[in-house]
Amino acid sequence: MILYNKPINEIIEERTSVRGYKGKLEADVKEKLISYLKNLDGPFKGKIRYAFVDMDFDTTKDLKLGTYGVVKGATSYLVCILEQESQEQDKVELGYEVESFILYCTSLGIGSCWMGGTFNKSNFAKAVNLKENEIILIVSPLGYPREKKSFMEKAMVAVAGSKNRKLWNELFFDRNLSKPLKKEDAGKYSQALEMVRKAPSAMNKQPWRIIKVDDSFYFHIAEGRHYGLECVDIGIAMCHFDMTLKEQGINGKWTKEEVNVIKWEVI
Repeated sequence: MILYNKPINEIIEERTSVRGYKGKLEADVKEKLISYLKNLDGPFKGKIRYAFVDMDFDTTKDLKLGTYGVVKGATSYLVCILEQESQEQDKVELGYEVESFILYCTSLGIGSCWMGGTFNKSNFAKAVNLKENEIILIVSPLGYPREKKSFMEKAMVAVAGSKNRKLWNELFFDRNLSKPLKKEDAGKYSQALEMVRKAPSAMNKQPWRIIKVDDSFYFHIAEGRHYGLECVDIGIAMCHFDMTLKEQGINGKWTKEEVNVIKWEVI
């Protein structure tokens, strides 16, 4: 079952962080994005508020939604908001749901970029009418990518090392963390795991470590990989894994096992 307008693995391969934009999104495209946002559905039903912020809206046209020069030309943004007392599980949910949305955007030819800090928080707070008990965790510009990357964009890619990905034997394991999982032993799950390996993460940290036990998979946060967004990154990895398997007709369920461990098992 194709979830979007093309196979999910092709969309994942196409997705990249876009920092230079041209033109504006058409009204009907904005409506599609807002409709998709309203129907986001992750594994844990977290308490998340999403806001679609557009520079053409009367409430935001006088605000300068700055990104400290990191993003150029964007006029639309997704703003992801959590309550200050939110739990780690809410951040996992946010990662899952927003990556689903970003892959949908990619399928429509719309660029995006996960941003956890390089934006003017005070002006974005005004744009979304941020409440006292809320925080903005993630912002992503949305728009049509420029054909040619600027020097700044190329430099950001080089610094982030986003083209580099860890090897299988660093990420995936068989029954315990002392035995790396060989790709040929992953069977029908090999493509889903490869799509996890291709998943974006803050500073390209790739904090997930996944243990396969028969038809169950345990998603761990690696020791020492704590930088504030690791739970979001786990959610992104879970999205890639889950959506790839769903497209293959393999359904599973998610359960939180313990601190920093989430289990997927086939149903």
